[in-house]
Amino acid sequence: MPANTAPEFDDVRADPLEVAEGGVAALDPGISVLDADLAAIGNYAGSTLTLRRHGGADAEDQFVATGGLGALLAGGPLYLGGATVGTVLANGGGSLVLGFNAAATQTVIDEVLRSIGYRFAGFAAPGTLQIDWNFDDGNTGAQGAGGAKSTQAQTLVHLTAANDAPAWSGVAARTVYSYGSAPMALDTSVHV
Repeated sequence: MPANTAPEFDDVRADPLEVAEGGVAALDPGISVLDADLAAIGNYAGSTLTLRRHGGADAEDQFVATGGLGALLAGGPLYLGGATVGTVLANGGGSLVLGFNAAATQTVIDEVLRSIGYRFAGFAAPGTLQIDWNFDDGNTGAQGAGGAKSTQAQTLVHLTAANDAPAWSGVAARTVYSYGSAPMALDTSVHV
């Protein structure tokens, strides 16, 4: 009977990921996860991956596909290189949950993890935040006694504000000022 060892993340980035406000970047292009029992079985069927901001999901965080990963549409299939390797169980409100099937081999799992992108969809970049990764092996007995086991990792994301051009709003269509008359406000509702 298998030993039911806990999975482990490896090659987790140590430096913060730099993302420009509105931009997209792969969260961790070198990350991998290993569950010795699932690797011995030959696939990661039944396992799940969850990503969300530390302290709770935030709708300003968006998880998107990069590389060969197909679009991450909640409730839809999880594609890698055109092959269905699982299901996108949830993607919205700042949380991503992926479930894997029997086509998810060790190589596939690692490629999926490395292809998950991040985008900040808010208006005021909060500086640095942490995205928590949780991988659950989904053990129901085939991996040994003791139930499901999981592992966690973190990726720091440093957001840099976009240098947006200023925009005028609330400008009156026409204000009349006669040369030599008393000073007056041209428009009291202008915002930049």
